[in-house]
Amino acid sequence: MPAEIFAIKKEVAEQVTWLKIFVEPIEKKIADRLKPFRNEQPHYEPLHVELLLGDVSRLLDSCLAYRREANDLDATATKTALEIQLFEKLKDKDKELGKLGLAAEQSEKLADAQKKAAEAFGLTTEEGSSAISGDLAAMKKGMGEQAVGAQQVGEISAANEKRKGKLLDERWALLIENQEKLKARHEAEGNGLNYGERYKRVVDLLLEDIEEAYRKALSVKAGLKEIYESDKPATEYSDPLPDFDKTDFLDEFVKWTRKAIRMVEEIQQDEVEMDFVVPLNHPWRFDAGEDQRMMTKDQFSLAIQDKQDGRLTFDTTPVFPKELFEHLRLKSIAVTYSSAEGPPKSGERDELGMRRYTVLVFPPMHNRALGPARAQEPRRPPVMLSNVGILNQESGPNFVGGLGLMNIDPRGTWEIRLLPVGLGATKDVYHRWAGDKGKPWVSDLNLHLRVLCKPESDPNKWNAWCGKVKKDA
Repeated sequence: MPAEIFAIKKEVAEQVTWLKIFVEPIEKKIADRLKPFRNEQPHYEPLHVELLLGDVSRLLDSCLAYRREANDLDATATKTALEIQLFEKLKDKDKELGKLGLAAEQSEKLADAQKKAAEAFGLTTEEGSSAISGDLAAMKKGMGEQAVGAQQVGEISAANEKRKGKLLDERWALLIENQEKLKARHEAEGNGLNYGERYKRVVDLLLEDIEEAYRKALSVKAGLKEIYESDKPATEYSDPLPDFDKTDFLDEFVKWTRKAIRMVEEIQQDEVEMDFVVPLNHPWRFDAGEDQRMMTKDQFSLAIQDKQDGRLTFDTTPVFPKELFEHLRLKSIAVTYSSAEGPPKSGERDELGMRRYTVLVFPPMHNRALGPARAQEPRRPPVMLSNVGILNQESGPNFVGGLGLMNIDPRGTWEIRLLPVGLGATKDVYHRWAGDKGKPWVSDLNLHLRVLCKPESDPNKWNAWCGKVKKDA
């Protein structure tokens, strides 16, 4: 706000007290609100970049609307306050000027003078001209009639001017009374003329939304770097958040958000959604005849025995080399099991297909480099899947997602806990271990990962990842 406008507002507010709330500029209110968060670590989950950017955009739309309404109220209130101030300054002068235009006193003096002239001519308004005769009388008659007429006009004018004065006093009394009522309405709560109250409500909403938008934008910056670390535009996202101490902060914040949205859209153009199946007890890849497993057969068998807690811990990092999977992030997961029973006998397919187990899945730990907001939570919330069925190409697994899984890096240490028993189509309870002839019902668990990524486009760079078997195999 220019200094001269600020000075005018401050001066007017000394007389029109309800204008004081408008003296401090909105930009100053915004800066004061955001100062505690200038160096804040991410308050929101930075990996929710797309959601956060959408929220920031929506909030800024609201902020622009609130600012527009606040500025309109400011302009109306300031104009009204200036009019009130002007009225107070001019009312006495205008009233005096109005009375100076009245001619009651002059008319009375003129009527009095004409009355004296008529009397000097030996004529009064009561006698008329019948009392005078002769030549001299003719002259006296004419001048006397003139004086009498002027006297009568003066008396009428004087009476009218007095009436005008009285009406003018009444008019100004009504104007002042109306002005006082309007002034009272400007300060009364809960009405449209209380511009200060309406302004405060709008500004409170603006400040609430701008704070949320700013804190989410800080998390967006951290998330952009975390997810798109291999992309120069994101890693070197050199545009810091605009300086909220400047008067054009809100407009620059809008530009920053629009640029961030465009950048994410451009980066995501080459991304692909993929499904991976990671078996725990079977090889996920063969490399020159050596199987690559999440855990050994002995580790798996021991973990699911009845006396154990069914805890299965494994690291998926080797499955997703960074040079092949850029921007890798999770969308949803599923779990299926494989059975050691082999192909079902005739009539048993439905029973095996309807058997269900329950697992708890603990995703990889938080990246604490994103800030201290989750520092006290070493692991993300677990996902419970109570509909874990057999690996079946026909029906497919039951994927589940949610914000707790959104965009996390699937590389890292997972933990799956298989509950001891499952349910089938009959009343029988199926233990995870006690199968026919001592064989476990569950011979393997398969973690299904639905991910988004930008995969390497050069086929030759996938040779090592695809693996190979021995020539004599």
